[in-house]
Amino acid sequence: AAAVRTAPLAAPSRTHIIAAGETLAGISRLYYGTPNRWSDLLAANRDWLRDERSLTAGRVLRIP
Repeated sequence: AAAVRTAPLAAPSRTHIIAAGETLAGISRLYYGTPNRWSDLLAANRDWLRDERSLTAGRVLRIP
């Protein structure tokens, strides 16, 4: 019998709703345990996020 091949499952995408006063460093600490990966968050959301200071409360942030 032939084995059926399936594509590997993609990692589930995570999101975070930005609260007032949050920073990318703080969100990085929450998800990665370190504030130093804030630039990964910026890169993953570059389509709407200009810089690390342009967070808007209520927006959905993609967490890579």
